[in-house]
Formats: sequence, structure tokens, C-alpha cells
Amino acid sequence: MLKAKVKLIPDKPRVRKESIKQQKVVEAIRHRILNRDYPVGTQIPIQTELMREFGMSSVTVQRAVHELKRQGFLTTKRRLGTFISEKSPWLNNYALVFPQDPVRSAVWSNFYEGLRLAGEKINQTGGKNVNFFYAIEEFDRSDDYVRLVRLVKNHQISGIIFAAPPHNLLDTPLMREPNMPRVAISGITTFNIPLVSHGWESSLTLAAKYLAGRNLKQIALFAISSGQRDEWLRRQADFSRLGISTREQWCFTIPAIVPETAKACARLLMDMPRANRPDGIIVIDDHLTEAVERGLMSASDVSARETQIVALCNFPDRFAHHLPIKRLGCNVADFLHTCIDIIDAQCQGRKVPHQTFIESHFDK
Repeated sequence: MLKAKVKLIPDKPRVRKESIKQQKVVEAIRHRILNRDYPVGTQIPIQTELMREFGMSSVTVQRAVHELKRQGFLTTKRRLGTFISEKSPWLNNYALVFPQDPVRSAVWSNFYEGLRLAGEKINQTGGKNVNFFYAIEEFDRSDDYVRLVRLVKNHQISGIIFAAPPHNLLDTPLMREPNMPRVAISGITTFNIPLVSHGWESSLTLAAKYLAGRNLKQIALFAISSGQRDEWLRRQADFSRLGISTREQWCFTIPAIVPETAKACARLLMDMPRANRPDGIIVIDDHLTEAVERGLMSASDVSARETQIVALCNFPDRFAHHLPIKRLGCNVADFLHTCIDIIDAQCQGRKVPHQTFIESHFDK
């Protein structure tokens, strides 16, 4: 006799009641830590008191405490008991968020690399801890995104530092989770979070004044965005008061991914008759500076090497230059330290300005 085949339907995954109870204890104790009901360095109630308060078994309470230790909120002092960690993650851990992955990115920004190195230096000194998260805008394809969301929901970080404007993250927990301090490195003021910005427009003025002060009046421009080029051309009426002039054919927008184009354009400029070529160049991005320099060095007229270049760049400059380039910019570490100070101020409930500027200076 044939037996009828029975189609087995797998059970839906069930959450253990013990896990739900444990999570309630974790969230209750963590809430008290975040509200400073349990101040940093103080001892939490002993296990029997927690069992009585929450009406939970010793196993549930023990597992909850162990989980809070794993997350960094609690620490055990031998023979003394369990205490609120003095290096609690919600006060000492900072998430530095990059939109790109340095390994898979076609161009890894020099600014991003400077931030990463500044973060590593902070980690080496101890006390504060900067955690790096890459390719954060890839969402489900990014392990770092999933990891960071979990840390945010568990309050295991002090705050989030966005290395670039978080346009594509507005509807994610990284921007919507309440009571999470945030700051962005950006010149765009439309975000409802504090910003740390570099006023490159004021750097243009400093660069123009520097060149005019050396009687260099015909200025070319190399930039990585059309907005930078347009700003330079729009302000020519202001710069004319310094005796400076330019021509549209001397102003280039070249993506950082193709710096060799900057070399070709610089050489074309320098191969023109001296009366028709610039005597000064402003470069608005250190990705292009080396290429512009090589263009001057490859020109047929060796006097092209005397053309003064003012490079808007990041400090420390990671490139070796062969010509006397005047460097104008900001120390990248200043951006990171300012962001950390803003996060700390938010954690302490202090009011912070919507926008903070890091001023440029000439490298000595």
C-alpha cells in the first residue's frame, strides 16, 4: 500500500521568550546608563537585586549583563562587582563614515586619506576611538553599513561623522535615529545637522592676492568641478581690482580621475607665445597639482617652469613637488578634531553652531 507523500512546511523562525526577556533587561540598564541614572564608574546593583526588580531568572539577568559587557557598557572589577565602564562606547567611540571604499574606488580622495590617518593617530593616543566605515552608501551590499546601523541602534557610538554630504542617507537610521549626535564635513547648508566646512571661496581670494602681490596678473585656473570654475569666472570683477585678469580658455574643469588631462592642458598653455599665456596658475585640488606641474616641466620653453603655481591642497601634503609651488589649505586633522568636539558638545547637551569654518593658511 502506497503511503501518501506529506509536504512538510518548515516552521517559521521563532524568537525565544528568554531572548525577549534578556533584551528587555539590556535595554532597561542601557537606558539608565545613557540617562546617567547609573553614572560612569559607579557600580550597578548586584544580581539578586536585578532579579527581584525585573522579575527575571538569574540566567536571564546574567546573560543581559554579559551582553552589556560585550557591548562595552559594563566592566567587571575582580572581587568588587560590575561597574559602568569609564570608556563607555556612547562617550568614546566615533563613527567616521566614508561614501567610498579605498580599495574599490577609482579615486580615493587625498582628503579622505588625511582623515583616515588623523583618525588612526587619535586611536594610537588612547582615550578616544575613531571607527572607520567605508562604502556606506551601498546599503545592503555594504557590511559596514549593516554593522554601523546595529551600533547606532545599540548606542554603541558617541556620534556619526560624515566625511561627505549624506545626500543618499537621509531616509536611513544613520540620519533618522533619534538622540544620535551627527556632524558632516560639507559646504552645503541644507542638512539639519552641524557642518564643518572649508571656505574654498575665501581661499581663492587669498590665492589671487598672493599672485597679485608678486606682480603676476594673468592667471589660469585648474579645478575639479564646474562650480569652482564658474565661481572663479563670476568673481573676475572683484579680482580685476587687484589687476588680475583671466581668459575662459585658460580655465579648466578636469575630474580627479583623469589628472593626465591637466598635464596636457598645462603644456598647451605653456607652448603658446609668452604674451598669450598666463604667468600664474591656481589649482583647486591636490589631485591635479602634480599633473599641472608635469605639464609645465614638459613644455618646450623652459621658462614655463618659472610660472608660479598656487595649489589649494590638504595638509600634510603627501606629494613631492619639483617646482616651487605655493601651497594653501587646511590641516585635515583640524577637520576631524573639530567634528569630535562638536559630537562631544552634543553628547553633553550643549548648543553647537550650525556651521563651523576651518580657515586656510599658506604652508610655511
